[in-house]
Amino acid sequence: MERDSTGRFTPGTSGNPDGRPKGSLGKLTSLAKALTEPQAEAIITRALLEATRLKEPRFVLFFMERIWPRSREADQDLEEHMADLEQRVKALEEQAQ
Repeated sequence: MERDSTGRFTPGTSGNPDGRPKGSLGKLTSLAKALTEPQAEAIITRALLEATRLKEPRFVLFFMERIWPRSREADQDLEEHMADLEQRVKALEEQAQ
């Protein structure tokens, strides 16, 4: 493996010349395969926890959006909740004065 004076690989030189082992699966392929197994719920939970531990928010969001897509009802519930929260904050502010 050829490197230049700064330690970086020279153009055309790979840091992994043998590449990925044959038959190995990527993260998403492994996850998609795992979803068909009987213990899918435990596998999903472990995958999400691992992605969280590794600080991979894009993976968590990508996965969650596909498993639990947002619904209009959820958006409406959130809006109602926010309106209720705003009213409670106003009431607390008035009490504090």
